[in-house]
Amino acid sequence: MSRYVILGAGIAGFSAAETLRSLDPVAEILLVSDDPDGFYSRPGLAYYLTGRSLKSSCSFFQKKASWNLNIQTIKGVYPTWTR
Repeated sequence: MSRYVILGAGIAGFSAAETLRSLDPVAEILLVSDDPDGFYSRPGLAYYLTGRSLKSSCSFFQKKASWNLNIQTIKGVYPTWTR
């Protein structure tokens, strides 16, 4: 079984996870992010803060999305690399 680690839980990270899952349905996928709240739409946040949209419109990928993709997520951890 293949194992993948994706650094960053933004739109690029989730898109990578979706692509990997479609190419390798049994792979182990780990998504690591330093953001403790997970992915949210940065542009959508402006609309929420000005009262022009609901909070739910800022969250494209909920917990359900990671369950559907069968990926593990680690939030609130800044990924570092040392030799």
